[in-house]
Amino acid sequence: MPAVNNVAFGPFVFSSGYNPTHIGGPQRDTHLVEHQIPGLEGSIVEYLGSPQSRYQLKGFLAPNTEVFNGTAGAVLSGTSYVALNADDSLAFLTGLRGSGANLLRIESTSTNYSGYPVLYEQDFFYIEKATFGFEAGRSYPYYPYSIDCRRASTRTFGQSSGTTQFSLGSRAYFSGYAAAFTWRSGFYQGGLVIGLGFYARTVASGSARMAIYNMSGPQGTTQGLVAQTASQPVASGWNYFAIRPVLLTMNSGNFYSIGLMSNIGSDSGFTVNNIDAGATSGTASYVSGVIYNSGFPDPLTAGNSLVSGIQFNGVIVTA
Repeated sequence: MPAVNNVAFGPFVFSSGYNPTHIGGPQRDTHLVEHQIPGLEGSIVEYLGSPQSRYQLKGFLAPNTEVFNGTAGAVLSGTSYVALNADDSLAFLTGLRGSGANLLRIESTSTNYSGYPVLYEQDFFYIEKATFGFEAGRSYPYYPYSIDCRRASTRTFGQSSGTTQFSLGSRAYFSGYAAAFTWRSGFYQGGLVIGLGFYARTVASGSARMAIYNMSGPQGTTQGLVAQTASQPVASGWNYFAIRPVLLTMNSGNFYSIGLMSNIGSDSGFTVNNIDAGATSGTASYVSGVIYNSGFPDPLTAGNSLVSGIQFNGVIVTA
């Protein structure tokens, strides 16, 4: 794989230390079964398809300053990242292998292409195998690793079929506003929320963050903040955001809202697809005067900005 700018798996960011020295994949393995025939040479070969694709990450956990106890990685905690030394990075990744699906994000060094990051991969994977070693004879901890990641099967809930540009009338952008699309979760079956996502139709620049609200009152009135994500640059197409800690298991029949906000000053930053204005499965809420770096307000009260039927391409990802 060509040079990478940033590599993160779930809440852990390798690039805060050293990037992986090798990224193999995506690779698909073929499933074949040979049926033996008694008394005959050879057999009947049956093709059974192939499993989900996988990646292999190889590198080492070591402080990028090459000093004892220096930063070798970072882990997401709420809306920000906490630096970890090599020992803590090793301990965190060892525990992460049993945590289920996580977002694998591999970003190209071509971050200036049309003003937005180029992603080699952005999807949910789980750790199939992880091997760590210990390199002796150094004055600081140095741990070689090899991690095999297999693509996970996830479910998404929300609205993902928009075809036109999202518009808030005179507020055709998300800077200074917190927008949330409320969706009736009649199809949720106890899924654990592992991420949020939205679809960017066109991108020139800008960063965004997302949130999930749990409805505590009638639809469109009061929404309590459950979790919000860290800020990340917007890429063309689907943008997925990791959540940590995971705080919510979806309950059938409840109402939830998928929030979106950004730091762009106009709609020239990026555009978001809009669902049919006549849609009835959800309602959009907007709050003005929101400072991006301060995050989402809690609670999110629709007030006079409630607009029925206007929705953007936003989804909840569950394991």
